[in-house]
Amino acid sequence: MTKLNYLTNAKGKRIAVQIPIEDWILFQKQYEQLKLEIEKLCGTEQNQAPIQIPNKQITT
Repeated sequence: MTKLNYLTNAKGKRIAVQIPIEDWILFQKQYEQLKLEIEKLCGTEQNQAPIQIPNKQITT
């Protein structure tokens, strides 16, 4: 990122950050690529372990 601008309230407390639009667009592209990668990894059968629930008997 090239430059951050901090927006403050009347007391001087930081309440927001402003970044250049070019940085925002780059961030969005990288975020979408990461989301797709995660979806691919989670969608493969190799990465999905079967869920096993042990049998338990309840006695009263």
